[in-house]
Amino acid sequence: MNARVPAAAIWITVVVLAGGGMVAASNGLRHVAELAEQRDAAAAEAARVASSLATLRADVATLREALAFERRERRSVQKMLGMTRTLLQDSLDQLEQVNGKQTLVARENAVLRACLAGTLQALPLLGDGNGLQAMHVMMAVDAPCRAAQQALFMPAASSARR
Repeated sequence: MNARVPAAAIWITVVVLAGGGMVAASNGLRHVAELAEQRDAAAAEAARVASSLATLRADVATLREALAFERRERRSVQKMLGMTRTLLQDSLDQLEQVNGKQTLVARENAVLRACLAGTLQALPLLGDGNGLQAMHVMMAVDAPCRAAQQALFMPAASSARR
């Protein structure tokens, strides 16, 4: 059986086989092109992410500098508040001393007023010749007069009480 295959059939077979190979090659090239597009898109996305990351790093550095500045400012304000607190405490202590002295002077003035009021009451009695009653008035104001005398003529003892 030596049959001869017509040449046209061979050529048809060759064309069909070659066409199928070309389709397969075309599909492979299309797939390679799609992969290249995906690679380029991924590279572009990576570049965008890298740019965003660089921007974020710069923002973080700026925020760190701002935070460091704010910390320095806070320490400076805390130091100034401490100094202000100390000055206010010193002023308060001085005011308390002045208030204490003022209170002492007011008490001494009240004692002196009581002594002088008693003396003023006794003087007319003496002028009228009523020595006994004048002495009685002076004895009633003896303690305030002695305290006033001590405050006026013995300042060392008076200031020791202050």
